[in-house]
Amino acid sequence: MAETRKKTDNPLQIEVVKKYAAAIFYLYLFLLAITMMGTGLESFKSFAEELLKTARNPVLGLFIGLLVTAIVQSSSCVTSIIVVLCGSGLITIEDSIPMIMGSNIGTSVTNTLVSIGYFRIRAEFRRAAIASTVHDFFNILTVIILFPIQITTNFLGEIAQYFADKFFGIGALSFISPIKVITHPVVSSVKKGLGWWGFGSNGVAIFMTVFGLFVLFVALILLTRTLGEYLIDKIASAFDKILGRSGYLCLLVGMVVTAIIQSSSVVTSLLVPLAASGVATIEQIYPITLGANIGTTITAVLASLAAGNVLAITAAFSHTLFNLIGVLIFFVIKPARRIPISLATFLGNKCSRRKYLLPLYIIIVFFLIPILVILISRVVGD
Repeated sequence: MAETRKKTDNPLQIEVVKKYAAAIFYLYLFLLAITMMGTGLESFKSFAEELLKTARNPVLGLFIGLLVTAIVQSSSCVTSIIVVLCGSGLITIEDSIPMIMGSNIGTSVTNTLVSIGYFRIRAEFRRAAIASTVHDFFNILTVIILFPIQITTNFLGEIAQYFADKFFGIGALSFISPIKVITHPVVSSVKKGLGWWGFGSNGVAIFMTVFGLFVLFVALILLTRTLGEYLIDKIASAFDKILGRSGYLCLLVGMVVTAIIQSSSVVTSLLVPLAASGVATIEQIYPITLGANIGTTITAVLASLAAGNVLAITAAFSHTLFNLIGVLIFFVIKPARRIPISLATFLGNKCSRRKYLLPLYIIIVFFLIPILVILISRVVGD
């Protein structure tokens, strides 16, 4: 009888191992796709730098920061540029802080784009839309509250200046993101291969971006299917045991993981398939997202310490302070905690019934409004 049980158990165990291996492979494809897109969009880095230099008032700076980050899809990249510009004296601390606020909003476009990949199944699309847009609403609401106070008092600049004076001169620390370690060889090989086939720099950038987006959606479909068929109950149970008891633990995990891999976009984008599959609830995802918002500021702080300039360090600390104050308002204060979640739930419900609304929302919020504000500012001047 023991032999019979062994024979029937082994194929089942092998099947489970295969599914876990498949899930890990699809997760790698997902991370690879995001890295490829980021590499392709790096060609806009010089454009981003030039555009950031043109901000002549706080409102313009806010929307330039938003637009540039939505295009480049990396707040770490944009805030690092801002820190360098500030350290070199090309922009002031007062100029840099609205840009950083805008960058915080712009970075959430990546995970919102990821959620579009779930449009085929209504329930999954609804959960994905809620999980992704809660990041948007947190950042937008924080800007609505802090931006008017900042432009009238420069309170973030003053507080950041105090901490910058304390940290100035300690030297820079650096470490390599593990995500870059596992994806860079493949991305680098693809770039070299495209160059060998005669693609110019623009052609490589376009191919990497478009192909990365295609791989992203394919990986999402395969990952969600694998999770849903075999692993969802086990992963959901483990997720709930580890992170289901404390929102503050979720916050800490989001912060530490993002600081290590140096990309809030990767962390928040990974949360979307977990939400769509039903593995994680919005109550678990929300604090992890806020932790990621804080963790991503580490990159700018490291860049500022490397610059060895007190103005650069001040700009970097203002980014950290902005996110910390946002967390204090919309997480520590429990009644306020429900506001971003409720707004995201409302939008997610609407989008699940009318699927075109989410792409329309992305176009309007992240691109159309910033472009219109920038163009109007150019026409009417300061």
